[in-house]
Amino acid sequence: MAGRLAERASGRVVGGVAIRPDDTPALAAGLALYHAGRYFEAHEVWEDRWRLAVSDERRLLHGLIQLAAAHVQIDRGVGRGAERLLRKAAARLAPLGGSFAGLDLRRLFAEAEERLATSRRS
Repeated sequence: MAGRLAERASGRVVGGVAIRPDDTPALAAGLALYHAGRYFEAHEVWEDRWRLAVSDERRLLHGLIQLAAAHVQIDRGVGRGAERLLRKAAARLAPLGGSFAGLDLRRLFAEAEERLATSRRS
């Protein structure tokens, strides 16, 4: 379940997302915060690592930062800002495919889009 850590032979599961042992600690720490609904804090953890990252890791972290920022906008009731950030994150992460580094990117986006839709219905 979201926010819960469980051990697996291949690594650990953070909020239902398998994290391999070779993944960066910042990625795992950010995911734990993200799945606990602490989107701003996740953004900050990933941003620190993003500044040092290169190549696909940099692309992944940048997209996750944008995704977390979209959730912050949802929390603030800024639906247009959230929608814009979701589009940017999708474009940034598209070259990585539907999953990358053990992350189901499609699921993360589906959850964010559903959260945005729910906030608009409220």
